[in-house]
Amino acid sequence: MTEITIVVSPAFDNRGKRRHDRFDARLQSSDELICEATRQPLLDASRELLRRGADPNATICKVRASEPAVVTMRARIGVAAQYDVMGEMFVRRKPAAGPMAGPAIGDVLSAALVGPGDANPSRRSPNDRSLERRRVHRSPASKD
Repeated sequence: MTEITIVVSPAFDNRGKRRHDRFDARLQSSDELICEATRQPLLDASRELLRRGADPNATICKVRASEPAVVTMRARIGVAAQYDVMGEMFVRRKPAAGPMAGPAIGDVLSAALVGPGDANPSRRSPNDRSLERRRVHRSPASKD
């Protein structure tokens, strides 16, 4: 089974000040930065490695930059990618929201003809004339 090791070090801002509770994660084999300023480096690195095509059954190991021989955490990449940290607990990650579904191209024209606030003209009552222009009829002024 493949084992991928990430090296975790404290994150710093652009002025060189340490960012509290934030860590950078690098691949031990290539020193490539895969997660920057994260609070959960093992979990975020697992998601990034999956995105790059890593085997979900491979093991990810986390070591500190100050002690690279001591493995502090270990998990299968596919399992670790499913979790987030909330407070002091691991919780299942909610699926990422995809793009919102919009109308098909043919529906755009019909939606424009219907008018604002009336997305479904078939549900409109026959007596609803809210979109029609109302004419005001005035009686001719009487002359005395």
